[in-house]
Amino acid sequence: MKKTLSSITLWCQLDGSPLLPEHVTWRRPRGQDPSGLGAGLGAHGNLDGAVLSFKNNIAYLTLSGVEKKDMGAFECSVFNGLGNRTRASPFLVVKHEPEMIELPHLMKSASKRGQDARLVCRASGAPKVNFKWTRDGVLIPGNDTKRKYTIQVNQRKGHQD
Repeated sequence: MKKTLSSITLWCQLDGSPLLPEHVTWRRPRGQDPSGLGAGLGAHGNLDGAVLSFKNNIAYLTLSGVEKKDMGAFECSVFNGLGNRTRASPFLVVKHEPEMIELPHLMKSASKRGQDARLVCRASGAPKVNFKWTRDGVLIPGNDTKRKYTIQVNQRKGHQD
């Protein structure tokens, strides 16, 4: 089942003079799925559910029907013809249930007797995913005093599967 939010608004506080709505552009940085927004949006109008607005030196980008695939960086850019173009990159996090990331090269692990072995489990989710490891149905504590098992968690900010 695909879950969507009704809408979300990203914003950038701007400073400059003159400062008009047509000086502001929103876009997705390279490598980001544009989710139908195209390479960039000008200062006016409505494009595929994206609405741009400008009030009190704040540029707003409102997205409708937000889904997990919309998660990522956006770029707010302002240039009024004076000085240099200035950019800010608000990051959209879309809450979603944890999903396992099954990569074939991580599904098996081997080691020689008496040597360390490493098992890797990857998942994506927002907010942060919590892991629990078990062996034969018994929970492996994160603070194993026998040092038989060591659990290491690496959080990858903004990572998408």
